[in-house]
Amino acid sequence: MKVPLLVNELKPPNCLPSYQFFLPVLLVCKYPMFEKQVTFLVDTGATYTALQDRDIKRLKIQYRDLERKPEKEWAKGVAGEGIETFLIRDVRMLLLSARHAKVIWETDLPTMEVLRHPQEKWEETKGLPSLLGMDLLANFRLVIDNSVPEAYIEIPSL
Repeated sequence: MKVPLLVNELKPPNCLPSYQFFLPVLLVCKYPMFEKQVTFLVDTGATYTALQDRDIKRLKIQYRDLERKPEKEWAKGVAGEGIETFLIRDVRMLLLSARHAKVIWETDLPTMEVLRHPQEKWEETKGLPSLLGMDLLANFRLVIDNSVPEAYIEIPSL
């Protein structure tokens, strides 16, 4: 089954346009308790799927309620600097059909990373989307055609 990704065109000055691709997913967790849709940036360079600051704020999750990873295990940013990393346990991810009528794929994650950028970088990081990493993308065939542009994931038949 093909699931189309949402497309965002970037138009940097004096450059050819480039594209970002997003996938909306329903997240369900018992503690902290929430059931909300999160739109993830498809990031083949991210090892793990991670929630970013803006979605944590929208989900009303308090960092103090989460398990903090040891500093040596923190996620690495673009420049290789460590980003404070927390864990949410037992998260269910559901991919819904276009009209949200049925679940077309789901998985249970023992843990999901939560990133907290430092206060001094809040202005430049507050809009960063949550990341759909290779830990989940490896379950799908990802097809990107920049000439159109369009992208989709193929969910393997069960």
